[in-house]
Amino acid sequence: MTKRVSGREAGRETKRARLGGVVLGAVLLLSMALSACATAASSVQRPPAAQGSGAAQTSPTPSPTAGPKPVLPGQTFWKNGASSLLFGTNDPDEYYANNIETQPLIQQQMKAAGVSLIRTFIEDHSTDAQIDQRIATIQNIGAQCLVVIASIRDLAYYEHVVSYIGDRCLMYDFGNEPDWNDISVQTYSKAWIEQIPALRKVNPHALFFGPVVSYPHTDFLQQFLINAKAANVLPDAISVHWYACYQQTESVCQQRASLLYPAILDVRSKVEGALGYDLPIGVDEWNFDPSGPSPSYGNTTEFVAPFYATVFAALVKAQVAFACQFDAASYNGYGDLDMFDVKTNQAKPQFVQFAQQIALYRPAS
Repeated sequence: MTKRVSGREAGRETKRARLGGVVLGAVLLLSMALSACATAASSVQRPPAAQGSGAAQTSPTPSPTAGPKPVLPGQTFWKNGASSLLFGTNDPDEYYANNIETQPLIQQQMKAAGVSLIRTFIEDHSTDAQIDQRIATIQNIGAQCLVVIASIRDLAYYEHVVSYIGDRCLMYDFGNEPDWNDISVQTYSKAWIEQIPALRKVNPHALFFGPVVSYPHTDFLQQFLINAKAANVLPDAISVHWYACYQQTESVCQQRASLLYPAILDVRSKVEGALGYDLPIGVDEWNFDPSGPSPSYGNTTEFVAPFYATVFAALVKAQVAFACQFDAASYNGYGDLDMFDVKTNQAKPQFVQFAQQIALYRPAS
C-alpha cells in the first residue's frame, strides 16, 4: 500500500526540500556568530541557568533546583529548574484509524510516563464532537492543553472554539508555521493584531502564543514583535519550531542537536532586543528530521538516546518554558516521527527515551 501524507505535510516537505540547504547554512552561521558573542551580558534579569550543556551527548544528573515563578497554566519546576511543560508532544491531524485519540492503550502509556503537555490541532470548522475528542484525549493523559488555531483567517469560528472549550484549555498557538505557508510577517501581524483582542475578550484567562515559526526564524520573529508592540497586542509567550536535520547522515544529524541551544539564545536575544524584556519561550514542535519519510536511523535507540538527551539538556539550560516533541501517534508524515507504532500500539525508541528523560528530571513524588 502506498503511504500517504497530509497536504500540509506535503507542502512542508516541498518547502523544506527547496529551502533546506539555505536553512541549514543559516543555522551554522548562526552558531558561529553566537559563539563569538556568548559572553555578552543580558540587560534582562532572569533566574540562574540550569546546569548541563546543550551540546552534551548524555543528560546531566539533575539536582533539585528552585525554579522561577510559574507563569503558564499547570507549570511547575523540576530538577535543575526544568519546566514541567518541556515534556510535551503533538496531536496533529490523524491519518490512521488507530491513533492517540482512539487508542486507550497509547493514552495509558503516556499518562504512566508523565507526559505533561499535548499540543492539539483544531482545524477550521472542526465539529464540537471532534473538539471534545481532542480535549478528552488530553484529559485522559492528564496533561496540560495547548490548542493550535490552525487558520488565521476565520475569527468567527475560532471565537466559537475558544468559547466552547472554555477553561478546558488555556493556551493557544495562533496559526502554524506562517513562514512555511507563504504568509508574510505583515499579513500574520495584521491578523494577530485584529484577532487576538477579540479572542482574549472571549476568554480572558486564555494565553495566546506566536508567531509559531517553523524554525528559529528570527527576522520574522523580530518584525512580528515590533508590529505587536506598536499595536500593544503582545503575545503571552513566544513559540518556535526546530528540526535538526534534513536527509543528512546519522553522524551529522547527531552533531546538529547541539545547535538547539544557541538557536534558543538567539530567539531570546531578539525578544529582548524588540521588547526590552523577556517572554516565555516555547519550542512546540521539535524532532530530528521532518522530511517524511525520515531516515531509518531515527527509529534506533543508538540514535534517539543521545539525540533526546542533548535536546532536553538544551531546553533546560536555555530555560525554555514549554516544548512538544512531534509527534505522538497520528501517522502524520508517514508516521516516522511517531512515538508509538499505530499498528501495534507498541512504544518506539522515541517514546522509551522520552519517558526516560521525564524520569530523569521529574522530582520524586
